[in-house]
Amino acid sequence: VASVLRQGGLKASDLEAVVFSNESPTNHFFYGDSASDAQASLLKRVAEGVMDSAWVDIRPVKRTADSLAKALMFNRLRKRQVSDVSAELGVDPARLSFVEHHRAHAYSALYYLPDAALGQDWCVLTLDGIGDQLSATVSKLHGGRLERISATDYFDSVGLLYGAVTQFLGMKANEHEYTVMGLAP
Repeated sequence: VASVLRQGGLKASDLEAVVFSNESPTNHFFYGDSASDAQASLLKRVAEGVMDSAWVDIRPVKRTADSLAKALMFNRLRKRQVSDVSAELGVDPARLSFVEHHRAHAYSALYYLPDAALGQDWCVLTLDGIGDQLSATVSKLHGGRLERISATDYFDSVGLLYGAVTQFLGMKANEHEYTVMGLAP
């Protein structure tokens, strides 16, 4: 952020708002960013072990466990996240806000539409590996409002499948997918 501000000749105090993806900080807890690596590693191994050994579809159980963890930890971790970002940027915490991950993608695409096009109806498709527990959304822009029509949760993510194929081919997931795309006919 500091680099972008420098390039724009701005200071943090010049910003009207700082907006982040609403990605739950509890997601980072389970993958090591907000907890000790030992805790995160253990939780991840247990979750993967359960997922690998399940004979039935345990996605509803996983969703329930995720929801419980979020309910227990979300507020504490979100406050810490806001405090850390506010301190790093030197911005009043009241100027920080969050927006759902795929909604941010959709609105960023709409930002580039000509003003005349905003009066029309648009279908907006977002595709991502994972963001706020979703991998894809279909929304309708009507009258300047974005209405979500459908969403696909991350269990059915084409992006995560692509990452797994990338890793299977001996490359690094979340980094070398472009190489796999280049290899495709």
